[in-house]
Amino acid sequence: MPERDVWHKLESALKGLAAAMVPVILAVAGYVANDHLDKQRQALEQQKLDQQMLERAVEVVFFAKDKERLFGNDASLESRRLYRAHWVETYNKYAKIKLNDDFIAIVMEQDTRPDGKRAITAADKPARESDQNSDGWVAVGRLEGKRPADLNFEIPSDAVAVDGAIKAGTMIRARWSVNLRKNTDNTEDKEHKLNPILGLMQAGQCAKVVKSVAQIRGQTWASIDVVPCSLASEKVASAAEPDRSASRPQSVP
Repeated sequence: MPERDVWHKLESALKGLAAAMVPVILAVAGYVANDHLDKQRQALEQQKLDQQMLERAVEVVFFAKDKERLFGNDASLESRRLYRAHWVETYNKYAKIKLNDDFIAIVMEQDTRPDGKRAITAADKPARESDQNSDGWVAVGRLEGKRPADLNFEIPSDAVAVDGAIKAGTMIRARWSVNLRKNTDNTEDKEHKLNPILGLMQAGQCAKVVKSVAQIRGQTWASIDVVPCSLASEKVASAAEPDRSASRPQSVP
């Protein structure tokens, strides 16, 4: 009998414990279900935002030139390049089919050759004024970005200094057309009095960096000499050529 009483008491205790645990189990189940639903809702909201960003990028990259206007006026080529670079990379972030470098170059080159701009080459460039020590200044791009659309020039990987500027003497090649300007002042002056455009350096043209300054309105700028690309190739070749003097047999006296 005492043993039966023990089992009866144990059974009663377990039933009481089970009854007490029901609300706890229901609460835990409800929390898990709500957490799952919340994550699903957040995922759907994120998908919606991603789709909106992709649609906006498609509009800018493929259709909307009017969106590049600044306060109702045409923005400078330098500002439009930053704007396009942002949306090109946004498109590549959200789209399943990415834009390749050739197509990016086409997008960046659109509407960059208005009438009246002089085409600058190594053989045909403006005469320097007395206070100039180079052919002019160009916006090289956002060096810290390291994305194809961020850079207006091809730059050797070892040419960037610690402060973010480009080392003097570096040879660079234009990826697409770039304004050659007199200085680094405001580029949105519509009368071009503060920072005149000297001409348009076209895609494929080469230049030697005389001086460079980082973080001017979000970009690195360089004072350059426009030079034949053959000089750039010769410099690269001479730098790559091994020093044979160390391996040359020494004459024995």
